[in-house]
Amino acid sequence: MMPVAEKGSIYIEGQELTITNPNKPLWPEMEITKLMYLEKLVYLSPFLLRYCLNRYLTVIRYPHGIHDKSFYQKNAPEPRPDFVETILHNKIQYIHLNKLPTLVWLGNLACLEFHPSFEWIHTEQPAEWVIDIDPSLEVDPRIMEAVAIIGDILESLHIMSIPKTSGATGVQIYIPIQSRYSFQQLRELGHFIGK
Repeated sequence: MMPVAEKGSIYIEGQELTITNPNKPLWPEMEITKLMYLEKLVYLSPFLLRYCLNRYLTVIRYPHGIHDKSFYQKNAPEPRPDFVETILHNKIQYIHLNKLPTLVWLGNLACLEFHPSFEWIHTEQPAEWVIDIDPSLEVDPRIMEAVAIIGDILESLHIMSIPKTSGATGVQIYIPIQSRYSFQQLRELGHFIGK
């Protein structure tokens, strides 16, 4: 006999959401279930929503947890609730992550990675500046030294930056910017720092 899938409804900001398989382990070794993940998303929502607002969103979904197959999703999945707003850009119907019900809905779909675009919606303006450092060798301890040097250079220019790991081996240096800069200006400054 097949197990019966669990599901239930919750209301968030006046919207009804169906939560499926709340006890599904997403991080099995840590015993983190989908419900625990959704609770964490709600807790982190003030930061996630502010960061993703007015940017095109790509997600990576892990329907059966982190050890099973995952896939990128740019186009908003169907069916979707009426409260989920989308924006058409380059023939892709992106999700606009602008409210808590949308975030919880994405979490219920096992979207474990959120990748907002580097540009603002309906503009060519960069939302932030990211310097992406990838190693040239499979194991390359020089990458951390390079990131430290870049951080020192940025600090000497009075530019605030935050490094974070990316993927398996790289590091991305995030730099908040004002909206007056173009991608070309940031590219030129990045080349200057690289030299």
